[in-house]
Order: sequence, then structure tokens, then C-alpha cells
Amino acid sequence: MKTFKNILLCTLILSVLLPACKKDDPISGGSGGSNPPNVGNTNNCLLKKEIYYLESDTVNKSTTVYHYNHFNKPIKKLHFSGGYAYDSTLFEYDSEQKLKFVFEFSTFTNSLDTIKTYEYDNQDRLIKMFQYTYDTLNAILNFSYNGNSELPSTYFADFKHSPSEKHQLSWLNGNLVQSQIIEVGGSPTNPRPTYTFAYDQKDNPYKGLYSYDLLFWEMFSSNNVKSISIQDRNNSLTQTYDLTYNNDVLVKRRSQLQGQSAEITELEYSCN
Repeated sequence: MKTFKNILLCTLILSVLLPACKKDDPISGGSGGSNPPNVGNTNNCLLKKEIYYLESDTVNKSTTVYHYNHFNKPIKKLHFSGGYAYDSTLFEYDSEQKLKFVFEFSTFTNSLDTIKTYEYDNQDRLIKMFQYTYDTLNAILNFSYNGNSELPSTYFADFKHSPSEKHQLSWLNGNLVQSQIIEVGGSPTNPRPTYTFAYDQKDNPYKGLYSYDLLFWEMFSSNNVKSISIQDRNNSLTQTYDLTYNNDVLVKRRSQLQGQSAEITELEYSCN
């Protein structure tokens, strides 16, 4: 269903464009200071359900339902299509409520599909994500930081079955403002594929949800993406997002990759 998202996830495309009203220069590796996660919680509303469908097909929909613990951290996601559960995701935390394990189960095969494990530094910053499928290590995602910044300055994807990628990241006001792929398979890139994003100024409900099925900027950035521009040697693509809010809470997202059908995500919450 999330065609463009899945394409980006395979290469973990990263980047962001400065909002038009900003005149500051991008700052590599974040600007320091606090960038607390929302972890599904925005404006005292917990994300409870997502509904996905193509704009051209409003009959066939898939749904994800979130469940939380008493710390308001997600502990389970159930995925449905046609009224039937086809997948489930379980989250496990340590005694300090840092995410340590994610387990994904397939209802079709009645088996464990993937396992993700997480490592943090002594400042509680995410530094590694390990992704296993059927007991086979598929990828290690490594995050490096400058000084006390809470936002990574570089990102290295060590894929076990395809060439690795290293990204150089720049941030502004809690949002990723640029990403360049500086290495592929250990060799420098020239020219460097560059990804730039434009944001609004509303809270991103996915921030802090370190889930492999989310895109990088969704896990770290404070605000919601309005458009993505992708530029490499021979190609230039644009992905646009039309965002709808109710009392400053994101309730609908229409995304469209240049030349493809639009995809719709509707979001429902439980609010205090």
C-alpha cells in the first residue's frame, strides 16, 4: 500500500528543506538542546489508528491499531486488511522505558517474521538498530552524533545483502534539513545524491517511534513533511504531502509521488 514509503525504506532516503520563513543556515549534526520524542503522543492525543488506501480505490483499505502501556509507550500494533489481522508488532522496553526489542509476527504463517534490537549511548541516544529476519541479520543501522546534540550527524546503513550507504545529515529547529549519500559500498559518491524536505510547523506524532517500518525523518524530526525533493545524477523526483489537521493534530495525509497514484493515510487518536 505505501509504495513510495517502501521504496524509500529500502534505501532509507533522508533529507529536509528549510521552511520558507527561515533564514538560518543549516547546522550539521543538530543544534543541540532538547528534542524530546512524541512517541505517538501529540497535543495530549495518543495515536490509536491509521487507515491506508489508494485515492483511486477507497474500498480496499488496511488498518493499523496501536496499544499503549501506562507510560503511554506503544506496546503493540495490530495490522488489518479486509477485516482480518495479517500482522502484529510487539514493543518491549527496559526499566527506563527505552525501546529494546521489536517483534513482528505474521498471522498468515503463524511465525515470527522479524526482530529489531536497539542500543543507546550513555546519553540515551539511539546509536544502533539491528534487523533480523528468520534469525538472519539483514541490516545494522548506525547513528553518530556531534558533541551533546540529540540528533545524528551521520547515518550508516550496513546492509548484509546489498551495498552499504553512509549519509551526511544536517538539521534545523529539530528537523532534518538535508541528507547526502556520501558513500555506497565503502566508495565515495560523486555527485552525491541529495534529498531535501519541506515541513510545516505542526507536531509529528511519529517522532521517537523507532520502528523499522517508519522513515528516518518520521522517527527523528519534530514536524510533518510537506514535500520531498530527490536529486541524483540523472533523476529528479518530487513527493508531495497534503496535510489535514483537527485542533493542530494531524488527522489525514495525502501523499503522491510524481507520476503515481495518491495514497491516503487517516489518523485517529485518543485525547485527554
